[in-house]
Amino acid sequence: ANLVYAEGQRCRMDLWKAESDAPTPLLIFFHGGGFKAGDKSRIHRHIQVNDYLAKGVSCASVNYPFLDKTGKNYLGILNVCEQAVDFVAENAEDWNVDPDKIASSGVSAGALITEWLGCHTKHLSALGVISQPMGTDKMVLPFVHKDVPPLFVHQPNGLGDRVHHPDNAALIKKAYDHVGVDCTVWGTGSNGLDPRPEGRRHQDLMMAFFFEAWNKPID
Repeated sequence: ANLVYAEGQRCRMDLWKAESDAPTPLLIFFHGGGFKAGDKSRIHRHIQVNDYLAKGVSCASVNYPFLDKTGKNYLGILNVCEQAVDFVAENAEDWNVDPDKIASSGVSAGALITEWLGCHTKHLSALGVISQPMGTDKMVLPFVHKDVPPLFVHQPNGLGDRVHHPDNAALIKKAYDHVGVDCTVWGTGSNGLDPRPEGRRHQDLMMAFFFEAWNKPID
């Protein structure tokens, strides 16, 4: 708990290591909160850590600086989050992690962080986000390129959600399609996005997406 990955009070992450003789994949989670609230403990609201551990996948959850401590510098926050990913990659051997099978996930603000990191670091092999928020057009779309990792988006939000309007998920899908990279988007049907397959939880669909990206069977 509370591993220090960079300078600053909130530059901490928690790590759960899967038991395995062989190097494991690892999923890094970034919480939401509008870049001004939230905590790494929120991973348990969105990611079933024990399910991943049982399937030989390690997990990490990251705290990062808020806007009030960075002079409202979004890029500064994103750069700190990149240091968190670098920290994981640098410690991959010690943590028994396969450096070619590191994924990132996030909710709301954490979704923007995850996607920005996918555009700027070579350490990530898959991305999975929930509730694509406003800011997508400025913080992610300009940086999408043909070498970004495949992306999974779960957008449960309705048409009345101004912050997480479903149009944001449609925008990121269009950008990924334009560069020819896989982007799977599931909505509710009523929000204008295809509903996820009946009887399938988005958590299970996201996990399957990661395993496919890693070319690893789900045991």
